[in-house]
Amino acid sequence: MGILSRFKDIMASNINALVAKSRNPEKTINEYMNQMRADLGQIKAESAALDLERERAARALNDCETEIEKYQRYAEKSASEGNTSDARVFEQRREALLPELETLQKRYDVLKQDGKDLSDMRDKLTSELAQCEERLAAIKGRMSEATALEEASRVNMGKKKPAYTADDAFNTLEDKANARYDRAQAEAELNHLSTSDELDDLTRKYDEV
Repeated sequence: MGILSRFKDIMASNINALVAKSRNPEKTINEYMNQMRADLGQIKAESAALDLERERAARALNDCETEIEKYQRYAEKSASEGNTSDARVFEQRREALLPELETLQKRYDVLKQDGKDLSDMRDKLTSELAQCEERLAAIKGRMSEATALEEASRVNMGKKKPAYTADDAFNTLEDKANARYDRAQAEAELNHLSTSDELDDLTRKYDEV
Protein backbone atom coordinates (compact mmCIF):
# COMPACT_ATOMS: atom_id res chain seq x y z
CA MET A 1 0.00 0.00 0.00
CA GLY A 2 1.49 3.33 -1.08
CA ILE A 3 1.99 6.23 1.25
CA LEU A 4 -0.62 8.23 -0.65
CA SER A 5 -3.25 6.08 1.07
CA ARG A 6 -2.17 7.76 4.32
CA PHE A 7 -2.30 11.29 2.93
CA LYS A 8 -5.18 12.48 5.13
CA ASP A 9 -3.75 10.91 8.28
CA ILE A 10 -0.31 12.38 7.72
CA MET A 11 -1.62 15.85 6.93
CA ALA A 12 -3.87 15.75 10.01
CA SER A 13 -1.22 14.36 12.38
CA ASN A 14 -0.20 16.63 15.24
CA ILE A 15 2.76 15.96 17.53
CA ASN A 16 1.33 18.24 20.23
CA ALA A 17 -1.89 16.22 20.40
CA LEU A 18 0.04 12.95 20.62
CA VAL A 19 2.31 14.19 23.39
CA ALA A 20 -0.62 15.59 25.36
CA LYS A 21 -2.21 12.12 25.49
CA SER A 22 1.02 10.24 26.16
CA ARG A 23 2.22 8.93 29.51
CA ASN A 24 5.78 8.88 28.17
CA PRO A 25 6.27 12.06 26.08
CA GLU A 26 9.94 11.40 25.32
CA LYS A 27 9.18 7.95 23.92
CA THR A 28 6.24 9.29 21.92
CA ILE A 29 8.33 12.08 20.38
CA ASN A 30 11.14 9.69 19.39
CA GLU A 31 8.68 7.24 17.85
CA TYR A 32 6.95 10.05 15.97
CA MET A 33 10.26 11.34 14.61
CA ASN A 34 11.32 7.85 13.53
CA GLN A 35 7.99 7.43 11.72
CA MET A 36 8.45 10.79 9.99
CA ARG A 37 11.90 9.76 8.77
CA ALA A 38 10.53 6.47 7.45
CA ASP A 39 7.65 8.28 5.72
CA LEU A 40 10.03 10.78 4.12
CA GLY A 41 12.10 7.92 2.75
CA GLN A 42 8.99 6.30 1.28
CA ILE A 43 7.81 9.61 -0.17
CA LYS A 44 11.17 10.10 -1.86
CA ALA A 45 11.03 6.66 -3.47
CA GLU A 46 7.40 6.98 -4.56
CA SER A 47 7.95 10.50 -5.89
CA ALA A 48 10.74 9.29 -8.17
CA ALA A 49 8.53 6.51 -9.56
CA LEU A 50 5.58 8.88 -9.91
CA ASP A 51 7.64 11.42 -11.82
CA LEU A 52 8.53 8.79 -14.43
CA GLU A 53 4.92 7.65 -14.73
CA ARG A 54 3.69 11.21 -15.05
CA GLU A 55 6.22 11.91 -17.78
CA ARG A 56 4.99 8.88 -19.73
CA ALA A 57 1.39 9.96 -19.25
CA ALA A 58 2.24 13.46 -20.45
CA ARG A 59 3.90 12.10 -23.59
CA ALA A 60 0.94 9.82 -24.32
CA LEU A 61 -1.46 12.73 -23.85
CA ASN A 62 0.62 14.99 -26.08
CA ASP A 63 0.82 12.31 -28.79
CA CYS A 64 -2.94 11.84 -28.73
CA GLU A 65 -3.55 15.58 -28.96
CA THR A 66 -1.12 15.77 -31.88
CA GLU A 67 -2.97 12.97 -33.70
CA ILE A 68 -6.33 14.64 -33.19
CA GLU A 69 -4.98 17.96 -34.46
CA LYS A 70 -3.45 16.20 -37.48
CA TYR A 71 -6.74 14.54 -38.51
CA GLN A 72 -8.54 17.82 -37.90
CA ARG A 73 -6.22 19.54 -40.39
CA TYR A 74 -6.65 16.73 -42.94
CA ALA A 75 -10.42 16.88 -42.60
CA GLU A 76 -10.48 20.65 -43.09
CA LYS A 77 -8.06 20.53 -46.03
CA SER A 78 -9.87 17.72 -47.85
CA ALA A 79 -13.20 19.44 -47.27
CA SER A 80 -11.83 22.70 -48.67
CA GLU A 81 -10.75 20.81 -51.76
CA GLY A 82 -14.22 19.29 -52.16
CA ASN A 83 -13.24 15.77 -51.09
CA THR A 84 -16.09 15.31 -48.67
CA SER A 85 -15.67 11.54 -48.41
CA ASP A 86 -12.03 11.92 -47.42
CA ALA A 87 -12.99 14.66 -44.98
CA ARG A 88 -15.54 12.30 -43.41
CA VAL A 89 -12.90 9.60 -42.94
CA PHE A 90 -10.50 11.99 -41.25
CA GLU A 91 -13.29 13.39 -39.07
CA GLN A 92 -14.34 9.90 -37.96
CA ARG A 93 -10.76 9.08 -37.08
CA ARG A 94 -10.47 12.29 -35.05
CA GLU A 95 -13.69 11.58 -33.19
CA ALA A 96 -12.54 8.03 -32.40
CA LEU A 97 -9.53 9.45 -30.61
CA LEU A 98 -11.55 11.78 -28.36
CA PRO A 99 -12.47 9.13 -25.72
CA GLU A 100 -8.84 8.07 -25.55
CA LEU A 101 -7.83 11.71 -25.12
CA GLU A 102 -10.27 12.07 -22.23
CA THR A 103 -8.92 8.93 -20.56
CA LEU A 104 -5.33 10.07 -20.97
CA GLN A 105 -6.18 13.52 -19.64
CA LYS A 106 -7.84 12.06 -16.52
CA ARG A 107 -4.89 9.78 -15.94
CA TYR A 108 -2.45 12.67 -16.23
CA ASP A 109 -4.57 14.82 -13.88
CA VAL A 110 -4.60 12.05 -11.26
CA LEU A 111 -0.84 11.62 -11.44
CA LYS A 112 -0.36 15.37 -11.25
CA GLN A 113 -2.52 15.55 -8.11
CA ASP A 114 -0.68 12.61 -6.60
CA GLY A 115 2.57 14.46 -7.17
CA LYS A 116 1.18 17.52 -5.41
CA ASP A 117 -0.01 15.39 -2.48
CA LEU A 118 3.39 13.79 -2.12
CA SER A 119 5.01 17.22 -2.23
CA ASP A 120 2.61 18.53 0.44
CA MET A 121 3.35 15.55 2.69
CA ARG A 122 7.09 15.95 2.18
CA ASP A 123 6.95 19.66 3.06
CA LYS A 124 4.88 19.03 6.19
CA LEU A 125 7.01 16.17 7.48
CA THR A 126 10.28 17.96 6.68
CA SER A 127 9.14 21.07 8.56
CA GLU A 128 7.85 19.13 11.58
CA LEU A 129 10.93 16.94 11.76
CA ALA A 130 13.22 19.97 11.65
CA GLN A 131 11.22 21.64 14.44
CA CYS A 132 11.33 18.52 16.61
CA GLU A 133 15.07 18.08 16.07
CA GLU A 134 15.70 21.74 16.88
CA ARG A 135 13.65 21.63 20.07
CA LEU A 136 15.25 18.36 21.19
CA ALA A 137 18.70 19.79 20.52
CA ALA A 138 17.83 22.82 22.66
CA ILE A 139 16.56 20.57 25.45
CA LYS A 140 19.69 18.41 25.33
CA GLY A 141 21.82 21.56 25.43
CA ARG A 142 19.95 22.81 28.48
CA MET A 143 20.30 19.39 30.14
CA SER A 144 24.05 19.49 29.53
CA GLU A 145 24.24 22.94 31.08
CA ALA A 146 22.25 21.74 34.09
CA THR A 147 24.57 18.74 34.49
CA ALA A 148 27.62 21.01 34.36
CA LEU A 149 26.11 23.30 37.00
CA GLU A 150 25.29 20.35 39.24
CA GLU A 151 28.85 19.04 38.92
CA ALA A 152 30.24 22.49 39.74
CA SER A 153 27.97 22.73 42.77
CA ARG A 154 29.11 19.35 44.05
CA VAL A 155 32.75 20.37 43.64
CA ASN A 156 32.16 23.63 45.52
CA MET A 157 30.29 21.83 48.28
CA GLY A 158 33.20 19.45 48.56
CA LYS A 159 35.57 22.35 49.01
CA LYS A 160 33.42 24.02 51.66
CA LYS A 161 32.78 20.80 53.57
CA PRO A 162 35.88 18.60 53.57
CA ALA A 163 35.57 14.99 54.58
CA TYR A 164 35.51 14.25 58.35
CA THR A 165 38.87 12.69 59.28
CA ALA A 166 40.39 10.91 62.30
CA ASP A 167 42.21 14.11 63.25
CA ASP A 168 38.86 15.87 63.41
CA ALA A 169 37.59 13.22 65.81
CA PHE A 170 40.63 13.54 68.12
CA ASN A 171 40.40 17.31 68.02
CA THR A 172 36.77 17.14 69.05
CA LEU A 173 37.57 14.85 71.99
CA GLU A 174 40.46 17.07 73.03
CA ASP A 175 38.20 20.11 72.97
CA LYS A 176 35.67 18.32 75.17
CA ALA A 177 38.39 17.19 77.61
CA ASN A 178 39.86 20.67 77.85
CA ALA A 179 36.48 22.21 78.43
CA ARG A 180 35.74 19.67 81.20
CA TYR A 181 39.12 20.29 82.83
CA ASP A 182 38.59 24.04 82.80
CA ARG A 183 35.20 23.65 84.48
CA ALA A 184 36.62 21.34 87.13
CA GLN A 185 39.50 23.69 87.87
CA ALA A 186 37.17 26.63 88.18
CA GLU A 187 34.99 24.73 90.62
CA ALA A 188 38.05 23.74 92.69
CA GLU A 189 39.18 27.34 92.94
CA LEU A 190 35.76 28.43 94.08
CA ASN A 191 35.69 25.74 96.73
CA HIS A 192 39.16 26.77 97.93
CA LEU A 193 38.17 30.39 98.21
CA SER A 194 35.06 29.47 100.10
CA THR A 195 37.04 27.34 102.62
CA SER A 196 39.67 30.07 103.14
CA ASP A 197 37.02 32.67 103.84
CA GLU A 198 35.40 30.50 106.54
CA LEU A 199 38.74 29.88 108.24
CA ASP A 200 39.54 33.60 108.31
CA ASP A 201 36.19 34.35 109.91
CA LEU A 202 36.79 31.76 112.60
CA THR A 203 40.27 33.04 113.53
CA ARG A 204 39.06 36.59 113.56
CA LYS A 205 36.40 35.58 116.11
CA TYR A 206 39.01 34.49 118.57
CA ASP A 207 41.31 37.34 117.88
CA GLU A 208 38.68 39.74 119.11
CA VAL A 209 38.30 37.95 122.51
